[in-house]
Amino acid sequence: MTWLDPSPGRAGAQIFGVRERYCAAVPLVAFVMLNTVRLLGFVQSLYEAGLIPLDALVLTEDVAVSETTFRVEATVRIAELGTPAPGSIDEPWPSGWQRLVDSREPSETLAPGQVPPDGTATTGGGPAPI
Repeated sequence: MTWLDPSPGRAGAQIFGVRERYCAAVPLVAFVMLNTVRLLGFVQSLYEAGLIPLDALVLTEDVAVSETTFRVEATVRIAELGTPAPGSIDEPWPSGWQRLVDSREPSETLAPGQVPPDGTATTGGGPAPI
């Protein structure tokens, strides 16, 4: 819920840090959750009073997400300040950009100066923490 999109129309949010935006979003999420439960109670009351027709299964069937952890793999690249970024998603990375290696993965741990099998370089001669 902490929006990091600097596009026009949302640029005003950039004056606030992630912490401030997170703290602002928490009450909104709680409000939505509480009102969802209230709406369910209201719908149940209408159903029990015979004011709305519903299949009984609607009020008894579990609606749940089986997975609560979602992982998305991504490649993070870093460069010295001032290094030009690609102009679009279709352009290749300009020279100076390096893949950031996650040091939490033992298979990715490299000795200083060692280059990963895929040929990308690491920062500082070794893996950099994320």
